[in-house]
Amino acid sequence: MNASRIAFGAVLAVTVVVSAELGARLDDRIRLGVPFWATPEFTRDLFVTESLGFRGKPHGRFKRFKLNAYGFRGEEIAARPADNCSRIMVLGASESFGTTESDGKQFPKQLADSLERHGCYEVVNGAIVGIGLPGMITLWENWASRFGASVVLVYPSPAFYLGNEPPRPTQPTMARGEATAAGPGTSGISLEFTPRLLERARDVIEVPAFLQRRRVARALARETADRDSSWFWDGIPEDRLGQYTRDLDSLTASIRARGAQPALVTHATRFGDPPSPKDRAILTAWRVFTP
Repeated sequence: MNASRIAFGAVLAVTVVVSAELGARLDDRIRLGVPFWATPEFTRDLFVTESLGFRGKPHGRFKRFKLNAYGFRGEEIAARPADNCSRIMVLGASESFGTTESDGKQFPKQLADSLERHGCYEVVNGAIVGIGLPGMITLWENWASRFGASVVLVYPSPAFYLGNEPPRPTQPTMARGEATAAGPGTSGISLEFTPRLLERARDVIEVPAFLQRRRVARALARETADRDSSWFWDGIPEDRLGQYTRDLDSLTASIRARGAQPALVTHATRFGDPPSPKDRAILTAWRVFTP
């Protein structure tokens, strides 16, 4: 009898889980247009790699994120701005793309809303999650520059230059936090099956703070094991600062050379000096990307 009850319970549990998984997939199909048997993946679904860099995938879609026909986040646009209308292009990484902001609250969209009362302005969100300045240069020169922007806002994400490796043109930066290690635009169908229920759980269940701290501590211990004191920075690394300056200069020169005016956005920070205990926890977690 006990064996029968155990078997019945197991079958019931499997039936519930399978039914919930099928329900989640059907819900994604109806609401978001996700193919029933697909395995959604952030970078593969939103970005595409080309020989000279990477850009947004035309009509890319992942959960609530939607890209237009030219691979920019936002509404559909014409290839060129309308007469008597100024087009502003935003180049940046996740801060500009708006990975954590709710829909409509990413700063390029708020900028567009603020400019409406001042005339005809069109703001194009050309941000790519994980992109550093070298990637912005190739993106601008090989794709974004053809859309007739008169002003280009550049949010350069200087923290990318504090990673173990400096930014490169054809690879996203801080892959563990913002993109997959394979890089954006990995083509083809993923053979790895990922339950949609697991993704739903990740979206709604918040990991307790003490577990997050343990994960961060373990990750930092792995990254810094057997490193002597010379490996760590105790100030701004001059070589990285020099590269950052050169890359920024190259991008602004390229923007001007193609008839647009660059405008640099100062990197925002929420942290006090000295940082509060909550700030320190966030800064320590960020250090996983820059150990």
